[in-house]
Amino acid sequence: MRNPLNKRFKREIKNGFGRYLVIFLLLFLSIGEVSGFLVVDHSLITAYENSFEKYNVEDGNFTSAAELSDEQRKETENEGVVLFENFYSDKEMDNDTTLRIFKNREDINLASIHEGTLPDAAGEIALDRLYAKNNEIEIGDEISHGSDKWKVTGLVALSDYSALFKNNTDMMFDTTGFGVSVVSEEGWEKIDKNSINYRYSWKYNISPSDEKEEKELSDKLLENVSTKVMLTDYTPRYLNQSIMFTGEDFGQDRAMIQLLLYIIIVIIAFIFAVTVKNMINKESAVIGTLLSSGFKKGELLRHYAALPILITIAGAIAGNILGYTVMKDINAAAYYGSYSLPTYETLWNPGAFIQTTVIPVAIVMAINFIIIRYSLSYPPLNFLRGELSRSSGKKVRKLSYGSSISSRFRKRIFASNIGSYAVIIIGIFFSNILLMFGFMLPSTLDSHKSMMHENMICENTYILKAPAETVTEGAEKFAAHTLGTKGENGYKPEDITVYGVEADSRYVHVDDADKIYISKAYADKYNLEPGDVLELSEKYENKEYEFKVEGIYDYEGEIALFTGLDNLNDIFGEEAGSFSGYYSDNKIEDIDEALIASVIDEDEMTKAARQLELSMGSIMGVIRVFSVVMFVIIIYILSRLIIEKSSKSISLTKILGYKNKEIGGLYLATTSLVVIAGILGTIVLSRFVVDFLYTEMMIKSMSGWMPLVVDASVYIKMAAIGICSYAAVALLELIKIKKVPMGMALKEAAI
Repeated sequence: MRNPLNKRFKREIKNGFGRYLVIFLLLFLSIGEVSGFLVVDHSLITAYENSFEKYNVEDGNFTSAAELSDEQRKETENEGVVLFENFYSDKEMDNDTTLRIFKNREDINLASIHEGTLPDAAGEIALDRLYAKNNEIEIGDEISHGSDKWKVTGLVALSDYSALFKNNTDMMFDTTGFGVSVVSEEGWEKIDKNSINYRYSWKYNISPSDEKEEKELSDKLLENVSTKVMLTDYTPRYLNQSIMFTGEDFGQDRAMIQLLLYIIIVIIAFIFAVTVKNMINKESAVIGTLLSSGFKKGELLRHYAALPILITIAGAIAGNILGYTVMKDINAAAYYGSYSLPTYETLWNPGAFIQTTVIPVAIVMAINFIIIRYSLSYPPLNFLRGELSRSSGKKVRKLSYGSSISSRFRKRIFASNIGSYAVIIIGIFFSNILLMFGFMLPSTLDSHKSMMHENMICENTYILKAPAETVTEGAEKFAAHTLGTKGENGYKPEDITVYGVEADSRYVHVDDADKIYISKAYADKYNLEPGDVLELSEKYENKEYEFKVEGIYDYEGEIALFTGLDNLNDIFGEEAGSFSGYYSDNKIEDIDEALIASVIDEDEMTKAARQLELSMGSIMGVIRVFSVVMFVIIIYILSRLIIEKSSKSISLTKILGYKNKEIGGLYLATTSLVVIAGILGTIVLSRFVVDFLYTEMMIKSMSGWMPLVVDASVYIKMAAIGICSYAAVALLELIKIKKVPMGMALKEAAI
């Protein structure tokens, strides 16, 4: 015979339809977002990794001062590589951007076409999709460089420029001020020959098995090619930021997104548990009768846990459908807003299904089984009498008679609903954490840009490809050597620059040129102090170095070490007097541009903040909206539960002559005090949590350091949003109070 308890599901859903609907929507939206993120993350990583073979991405490239002769090319290819011409010309466009123009690729670094077609006539060009988007250029538009004009025929992604780094030594890519493009054979012939850079890409005849072997092969190739060709640049693939940066950045946010989902699921599980617990209290006489009639507690446990589990499963399935459709495209747009990625195919991700369906259902099941089992642990007689308290009524909390009836009534309401209020405060807490994350980025980026300007060592830092002398007034030599952290304890491996500066430097003021100083940014990020020992290593060699921190240099622009120039050359075995660049407040104009690797100025120092602002701004808006929605849903569900639980008491107060407004003052005032105290208290607490999470995110997911800055206005906005959101919920609950009939108490008394 079918279990008669199953017939109650329809009635339970009908009675609690509004509550179950908003829980379903919260599950639907949160699982949909996380599912979409994980699906796109997996699909794009796969597309990126496959692009190396699909688009025949180079193993490296070098740039020569002149076009190679047939003999030079043949001698180079005898080193076990195949060379491909990949010449380019940089043009300062009329829209104040730099556009790098290549000839149509046919053999190496092929283009992925997003829209339109590749150019096939002299006056046509295909632009990088992201550069075109950020500069509001569309297919059919005309772009110009002085008298040179091109018609845009297509939007593409070049497989060797997934991250738009103009120079490999740049601190950050730039998707607005720099772009890449391709023109036809006829169009390339019209390019000014004096502006051509002779870049050659290579592919190994036998691919290296790992990065160590790749480094050995590239070092050997450099050693041999440099004796035959005058090189102005040499970049093996493993060091090419335009190719490798994207892959290293993928997947960094996965753990945080999953943690966020599980926090939401735990909150939902407790909401379900509180709902069911209230239902058990309300139906205690029925449960006592069923137990006395032979029903087992296990049957009741499964019955009361069934609806939360079924709603979670439904929300997870619907959320996954949303993730694979709408949210997939939204999350893909976020990735495509930062990187020039090839087109991708959506792939089924079994791991995402486990993380967004199996684990959430298991969490809801575990929490509800524990709490429901505890709620059903009383003897049948207790259920029949309605005595569902461990104290059995013997330890009733006494209230002071010196206070008013209203005050004592509110205290009783608080005491009887303390579990619901606890879940409300937890929900507010996590909502405020999300809300602060949504608001913190603009203030942090604005502060970072201002700080970078104030913390610049000098107006211009020149990094040289080869030593060169200058007579520029104020120019000061320095040496730089790049090491890497080991990436222990789950930390992201990070490049650390060790600078050697001249004694009595006018730009870097260290007390003792023989000591090791770390930048303030380094100390803040990794919580370092003088006396600590740093273990750094050559990234692709078996060389390790230990440095004892002997001081902290007040410089927040970079994760770096500082010492004297002579001391640095001694440490790394360089010749005395060796240097690799200049600090200068004046522009250096007497060094050949071909010998300058990069120039770090204010624009370059603030590029990271501008790029994050561009790529993350919309995401922060989504986080703010989601946090408010979650806040409203949690407050609505739990405050409604409190009203429903107190329906009999509300009915009695109406019989005694209290008006709806006065009853609202009793019940909603208690909830209001809890909510407002929760909002204000958790705003302060959420700052400490966000500080911790932000630092962990920077250490484990990002290179460099940006101190977290939260303006005072952020706290005011958060409080205002929380209180206004609750005001809307309170209005709905007041309507709910008005609908409680006076006859309810009389009806139950008659029974």
